[in-house]
Amino acid sequence: MEIFIAVYMGGVATAMWALYYPAWKIIKSVNPNNLLVIRPFISFFVVLFFFTIFFPVIVFALIFPTKARRFIEGFAKGAEE
Repeated sequence: MEIFIAVYMGGVATAMWALYYPAWKIIKSVNPNNLLVIRPFISFFVVLFFFTIFFPVIVFALIFPTKARRFIEGFAKGAEE
């Protein structure tokens, strides 16, 4: 059980680094007044919570680079609305 938890949390950390952080940088460069940029700690923990819950689905974006690019673009577009 400990190995499963370690792999799961490692995957969530990798997803945060590979998916959330690049999207956050795009949002920051496009709109510095966005709520995700203004409140980075709250947005980080909210996204971490949702990535933890939905990691089995998000893993596909980590495995396939085209899906990762689409996820990052979609996250950035969704944050602008």
